[in-house]
Amino acid sequence: MAKAIHWPLAYLEAVQQEAVDALYAAVRLGSLYANPPYWMPDEVVTLRVDHQPVRDAVVVGELKCCPLSQLTAADYAALKPGLQTPEALLAFLQATYAPQPPLTLASEVTVVYYCPLAPKAAD
Repeated sequence: MAKAIHWPLAYLEAVQQEAVDALYAAVRLGSLYANPPYWMPDEVVTLRVDHQPVRDAVVVGELKCCPLSQLTAADYAALKPGLQTPEALLAFLQATYAPQPPLTLASEVTVVYYCPLAPKAAD
């Protein structure tokens, strides 16, 4: 099975409509994906929504691991609509992963950048 970047069902339309010439980001809790790197630059991965494959993407650059407070405006701009502020991202991560103890802006995250590939033609 190919490596994947997973999204909740609420992001199905966003993943389907991502432009092939744009850069997007996904944020995951902690450094598990960063040390050692799970996704490698130029690696083709599957974008999955609600565990179903939707399309492929290529990983762009190295993974970024830092506290939430150190994410940049460029990091937030590359996230899905509705996740583009520290408060919104924090609420999403808390609701999606329900970590204990609850997240703060000091919580460590890993950012993976990707560029979607053109959807495959139906067979």
